[in-house]
Amino acid sequence: ARYTGEQNQNWRHGKGLLKTQHYRMEGDFHNDQPHGYTKIEFTDGCVFEGLIENGQLKKGVYIFP
Repeated sequence: ARYTGEQNQNWRHGKGLLKTQHYRMEGDFHNDQPHGYTKIEFTDGCVFEGLIENGQLKKGVYIFP
């Protein structure tokens, strides 16, 4: 995985972009975990936009290709 964005003591913390071979995630991070508003674009064309709390999808919309 490749991360570009704000950090705190080498942890992802603040606004950032995380790219893996399966998805591209842009949004908020807290203590190295996705947390807050996030947009995830999957390689299969699906998109999730919504709220993530401590790395867990909580509320949002999935868009299918």
